[in-house]
Amino acid sequence: MMNLIQRRKFGSTALIIAVFLILIITVFSGVISPVSRNVFKSPESAKFIRDQYIEILNRWPVPSRKHTISTSQGETFVIESGSEGKPKLILLHGSMSNSLMWMKEVLLWEQQFHIYTVDIIGEPGLSAPSRPALNTSSYAQWLDEIREQLGIQSASFIGTSLGGWFALDYTIRRPEAVDNLVLVSPGGVGRQRNILWWVIPLALLGDWGKNKTRQLMVGEQSTEVSELGAMLTNFLSVVPQHFNPRLNKLPIFTDEELGNIKIPVMAVVGGKDLMLDAEQIRERLNKNIKNLKLEYLPEARHYPGDRSRQILSFLEQNTDAH
Repeated sequence: MMNLIQRRKFGSTALIIAVFLILIITVFSGVISPVSRNVFKSPESAKFIRDQYIEILNRWPVPSRKHTISTSQGETFVIESGSEGKPKLILLHGSMSNSLMWMKEVLLWEQQFHIYTVDIIGEPGLSAPSRPALNTSSYAQWLDEIREQLGIQSASFIGTSLGGWFALDYTIRRPEAVDNLVLVSPGGVGRQRNILWWVIPLALLGDWGKNKTRQLMVGEQSTEVSELGAMLTNFLSVVPQHFNPRLNKLPIFTDEELGNIKIPVMAVVGGKDLMLDAEQIRERLNKNIKNLKLEYLPEARHYPGDRSRQILSFLEQNTDAH
């Protein structure tokens, strides 16, 4: 059904990928100034994304409870999985994504943790389209309200890319609320690269250019894809046709802010990340965070591959029952 919709409504694969990559570029290069606008391109787009999300969400791999929480930024959608008696774990996804990206990890981690996957506001999930300024405490207040309504005194946080920025910001502003921190290709530590000059030419070269760009950005991926994996891939491929991404650069945290983090931190950084300056991220984390476990993967890209078992090991070593 989704493939049919894609063919009829959005034209060739090359065009879809070209638009997708250009949108990624605007997010990570900051070449366009932020403006006030709708998150989705139209009411029909919002409905399309919501319907596809819910269809895949019905295949959530473990028993779960769904929450729609009222906050000062509007409604926030949270998926709760795992046993209530286990240590609490909050997951924050990346840009132009939602909680569906954690389905595989939840399947591995739910026996050891009480997991909350949060749809970040202003992203293509089921939360409100609110996007307060990044250089304010608005997002910390938003997470405060989520924690309060779910009865979470403290938790470990995992954030990837944009979600890593939110997790870092919250750890800096609310150190008492974060037990452990895991960052995967986090924003806010190293400079964001301008990849415009090489992505657009590749995006115009059809399937070869599409595959080459994917390889450069995320590395070689397995050709064996499950039915659910294919659904997720299709879903993410059409998001850019319906969704307006954030266009402003992420603020960079200072050495002092990073140095004030005392809890155990694990960071996963790909040495060939073409979106973020991996060497600067490695250098600044090593310099400023004392209790750090850094996995620097020289050949990895912005998506450094499946590190779910390594992350589980880190959390188990540093987590007490809460």
